[in-house]
Amino acid sequence: MSDKLIYSIKNLTLKNGDKTLLENFTLEIFQNQIIGIFAPTGTGKTTLLNYISENFQSVSYAYQDLRLLNLFSPFKNVILPLEKKLSKSEAKVKAEKWLNDFELSDKKFLSCEKLSGGEKQRVCLARAFAYPAELLLLDEPFSSQDQEKKEKFLNITKEFIKKSESACLIVSHDKKNLEKICHKILELSAP
Repeated sequence: MSDKLIYSIKNLTLKNGDKTLLENFTLEIFQNQIIGIFAPTGTGKTTLLNYISENFQSVSYAYQDLRLLNLFSPFKNVILPLEKKLSKSEAKVKAEKWLNDFELSDKKFLSCEKLSGGEKQRVCLARAFAYPAELLLLDEPFSSQDQEKKEKFLNITKEFIKKSESACLIVSHDKKNLEKICHKILELSAP
């Protein structure tokens, strides 16, 4: 892990209506660091990720609700955001690499409507990993995968962050999986 600070959040308070989700929340995120957030439902995990994505630059986000363009193919879902940042040839190479890593090469030109829930989740992951950013946000990223695929994708995540100039913030209900890849785990309690 690097000692290069990527993001710093100090004394953040987040509310949902009258309900306080986080109060005086402080977090420093360093390059090559994977931070896990473990907490019960309704404690503000996704709200925190949304806040970060809306208030910080250079963020890539694998949403829990996927946000795919279902009429488009996995390839099109991954390459569209890349074409705004990279040349067409670089975007194509990155899209194909990540679709392959997330075991979607044989389905890359199908409509996303025809994919299973687990396959759709992997399209979302391929899109997030392919997009160049300093911080990767993963919201329940492997919840629709069987244990063998979870293990593989946890390792992909760990290796990617280790070799990149990025950091990762991962939210999960599965503490055992967080323990396998995270440098630090924050446990949030219900408000």
